[in-house]
Amino acid sequence: MFLLNGIWMGRWTDNYTKLRVYLIRQPLNINGAFSVFGGSIASAADPFLPLMYKLATMQRGINISVWTKSVSVKFIKPINNLAYFDYVITEDELQTAIDTMKEKGKHVQIHHINCVNRHNTVYAIAEVHTYMKLHA
Repeated sequence: MFLLNGIWMGRWTDNYTKLRVYLIRQPLNINGAFSVFGGSIASAADPFLPLMYKLATMQRGINISVWTKSVSVKFIKPINNLAYFDYVITEDELQTAIDTMKEKGKHVQIHHINCVNRHNTVYAIAEVHTYMKLHA
């Protein structure tokens, strides 16, 4: 599904807190204006933060359920070439999520991620709400 949308993952960091997700225009994901479909951009914003939180907490011996609660995308410019999202979870964000889950059983983390090109031109801004629930 991701390849049809022109989405592919770059290299993860060892602690799963950084990931670059590429989005490239190709024949299967272009709209009538010959730029990348908005749905492809939203698809590139959707699943990666929950996966990162899941893997980062598993690495620390903590078992959670996690999913994207919501995604909203503000489209700035049409994507006519290669663009990417740089996902980053800071140590403070991860520790706050763990502490809140231990205290309340759940946590919602909000991230704002820019979709940019190599010249740092912003094509879209995604707001991703990640819901996490601690397993007892």
